[in-house]
Amino acid sequence: FTTRRVVHAEGAEASLSRYEYKLLRLFADSEGETIGREAIAEQVLDRRHDGSSRAIDVLVSKLRRKLDPTGRESPIRNVRGEGYRFSPKRPQP
Repeated sequence: FTTRRVVHAEGAEASLSRYEYKLLRLFADSEGETIGREAIAEQVLDRRHDGSSRAIDVLVSKLRRKLDPTGRESPIRNVRGEGYRFSPKRPQP
């Protein structure tokens, strides 16, 4: 039995890794709030952030590409010196 984690973005379907899915859930549960790198390390990667690892940057970059394959309007924003903020664009009614 395999769990399938997919996201539909910009009319395309993309499979998510376990960590990408956990990161997306964290962002969705904290929409509009800034999430620090330490929180991502602990809640997504299940480890303490040592400040030198690029694992978080790589993970965020991969998720960004899957959520916005065009690279024009990623819902994940850097908050300099603090972390990341998730602010998805809402469809117009």
